[in-house]
Amino acid sequence: MLDGLSELWFPSIEAMRQAVASPTYAPVAADTPSVMTMPGIVAGTQAGRGSANALAAGDKLLLIATRAATIDADTFAQRWDGGQIATALAGVSHAVDTFVTHWESAPGIEISREELPLDLVVELWFEDTATLRAAARQLADGLGDTAGHLLGDAALYRTQTHVIVDRSAAASGAGQ
Repeated sequence: MLDGLSELWFPSIEAMRQAVASPTYAPVAADTPSVMTMPGIVAGTQAGRGSANALAAGDKLLLIATRAATIDADTFAQRWDGGQIATALAGVSHAVDTFVTHWESAPGIEISREELPLDLVVELWFEDTATLRAAARQLADGLGDTAGHLLGDAALYRTQTHVIVDRSAAASGAGQ
């Protein structure tokens, strides 16, 4: 069970490493292993579709998956088309696919993919809860021809978005 998920956005892996190594982040890094329910930190490259306004909505599904054992990372990234899933599900207002390229057991402690086998995080936002529930049932029944053959293990979570630091406000200097 996933009780919490924290997303931090950085322009690069190097920027993430610098931030995590900073004295300001040290108390958070020290506390992270005691509160993590899914041991691991992942980072990767992202592709998004849909309305950016949807990001503020609280109705969101999260698909966390590994690639099928018969497919290497490059082939998986070439063949995966998250747009197929977003198109197959009615009511998706925004979607973001993250192809995982970096794994850590705790902040600053890099590990291999084999130690934390996770290849894909798909975030799907919906206009309302009823639409989200219908899409969750559809996903639970299987992805079938909609790219399901590319996935190994997969888990689906309903999440609620709580913005703690608004990236757009922070970038513009608002709220300081």
